[in-house]
Amino acid sequence: MDWGQIWAALSFVAEGLWITIISGPAQRMYVAGAAVVILWLAFWAAVSRRSTLRAILTDPAYTKAKSRRGPKAFRDPTIDGYLHDIAIRERQALRRILGLAGQILSFGVLLPTIMFGLATLHYQWFHVGMPALVESQTLLPVPEVSAWQLLTYVIDNVLRGGLFDLMEVFRLHSTTVTNNIAAYPYSVGVFIYHLYVEGFLIVAVATAAHAIFLVRKALQEERRIVNAQRGVKS
Repeated sequence: MDWGQIWAALSFVAEGLWITIISGPAQRMYVAGAAVVILWLAFWAAVSRRSTLRAILTDPAYTKAKSRRGPKAFRDPTIDGYLHDIAIRERQALRRILGLAGQILSFGVLLPTIMFGLATLHYQWFHVGMPALVESQTLLPVPEVSAWQLLTYVIDNVLRGGLFDLMEVFRLHSTTVTNNIAAYPYSVGVFIYHLYVEGFLIVAVATAAHAIFLVRKALQEERRIVNAQRGVKS
């Protein structure tokens, strides 16, 4: 075998490999893999923010009133300074709590929702010939999803994931389309998305509300202690 034949064989193999790499199934695998990586990173980021937010619940710096006692504590200017300091700390604590809750919602709800919308819009590229959505009343396939249908459908699913069974119990709908049960992988994804959104929404709202309650309770007690020293001689 001469070099020409070797080169021809290598070229044939390389061409076949390149065709395989850029083929439709391969592209779908790349996109699916990238989506999994992005969702995993978003999940990790949301969980790490959740841990930071939960740490505030047991941090004495946030949840325990500071004792304000000293020889000058009875002076009004000093007490007013203490109260001003408490107000600043309260604003800082609330900004931190709400900021962490916002990050949890961004990574745990907003980013997955964007990916959910993209998956809905381009599902037929993944599953050729199988529409992701059908009309709610007639169950007729929706071959091309309009921007309005996509928007209302995504909002409807966010509400169904975030409001638990409220939408089903009261038969509330914000869209005229629903998921196509025949598109089984997509329907499973919708179910997982609901659980995902529900979990992080509960974590963000409940933990933030608990942290705000504890912080305000501690600072209110600190205000009471400080105000009680007005006119008290040491």
